[in-house]
Amino acid sequence: MKKKIKYLVFVILALIIVDRCTLVHITSSPIFKKREFKTYPFLSDGVTSDNYEIKNINNVVNSDISYDTLNNYFLVNEGREIKRISAKGLIENTLEVFPHDLYFTIQSHYVLGTTRDSVIYDLSKSNIQEKFITKIITITPQNPLENWTSLYNKADVVFYRRKFKGNRDSYPIYLRIDGKWLVLMYSDDDYYTIKETFPEKYKRLVFLKDYKNKRYSINGEESFMQLNRGEDNIVVENTFNASEKGIKNVFFSKENTYERFNPFGFIEFMPTMFVGTGYFQLEKDQDVLKFKNKMLLHALSQKKYSELYHFSIPERFKKNSEVSFILFKPYSNYSDYEGGISIVKRKEFL
Repeated sequence: MKKKIKYLVFVILALIIVDRCTLVHITSSPIFKKREFKTYPFLSDGVTSDNYEIKNINNVVNSDISYDTLNNYFLVNEGREIKRISAKGLIENTLEVFPHDLYFTIQSHYVLGTTRDSVIYDLSKSNIQEKFITKIITITPQNPLENWTSLYNKADVVFYRRKFKGNRDSYPIYLRIDGKWLVLMYSDDDYYTIKETFPEKYKRLVFLKDYKNKRYSINGEESFMQLNRGEDNIVVENTFNASEKGIKNVFFSKENTYERFNPFGFIEFMPTMFVGTGYFQLEKDQDVLKFKNKMLLHALSQKKYSELYHFSIPERFKKNSEVSFILFKPYSNYSDYEGGISIVKRKEFL
C-alpha cells in the first residue's frame, strides 16, 4: 500500500514538473480549450460584441490618457501628437506636437507653443483653438518685475515651463489675464522661488485608472515616480469604484520557451519562462468582449505576465461617458503587433 502511495506521489510530482518546466501541455493542453476560443480575435484586429467594440487608435505604449470632467472629452497624449476623443469614443481632432517643439502641460487642455511662435493651443473644444500671446516681457536684474504678485492674482491661468534657449536656460511663465496671454521670461533662480511660492493655476483633467492593477493612465515609469513623490503637481482621482471589473485571463496555452535557467552563463537548463497565447474577457454591462494576446508564463510560480490594462473614468462620471481604454505593452518581439492604446466604446447603430 505504501509503495502504491509513493508511486502515486512520484507520478503526480513528475507530471507537475513536466507540465511546469517543459513545453509538454497538460493543464494547458488544447483538449482543455473551449471551442469558442477559436473565434477569439487578437486585440490588434479589433473586437466586437452585441453592443460594444474595441478599436486600436495607436501603436504608442507610452501615452497619457486624461479626461475633462467639465467638457466631457478625453485627451490621448502620444508624445508626437495629441488626440482629442469625444465622450462617444470618436477621434475629433489631432494636434501634431513634434517637430513643432510644443509643450503639453500635464493634466490640462493647453499646449504651449514656443515664444517664437507666440501661440497657445486650447484643446477644450472639438475644433482646436489658437490663442496668441499678446506680450512677452524678459525679466533681468536690469529690468525687474515689481508687480508680479498683482499679475499673479489677476491671472486665472498660470503655467511654468522650462525651455532651453541656446546655451542658457530660459524660464517662461505663461499667464492669462482677462482672456489675453502674457509670457514672462526669467533667466535666473528667481524662477524657482516664484514657482515654489506661487503654484500653477488651471482646471485639472482627471487621469483614468485600472482599479484591478492599481495603475493610472500616466506615461512611463518616470511619471509614476513623480506621482509617488508628489512632483510636477500631479493630482490623482482616488474615488474609484472598487467593484470595477478588469480584464480577466480565462485560459493560457504554452507555445514556446522564452527563457531558460542559465546560472553559469553558457549552459542552459530547464525553461523558466514560456510564451504563449492568453485568452481574455472584458465585461461591459451585459456584454462580454473576448480577445487573445501573447503573454508570458513563469514556469514554477505559474504567474502569468501580460501588461494589459483597462483604464476607466471615476464612477460618478460614467453617466457622461461609457468610453474606456485598453493599454497593451508587448514583451519583446513575441507580440503580434507593437502594442498601444485601444478604445472600448458602445457601437454606433445607424
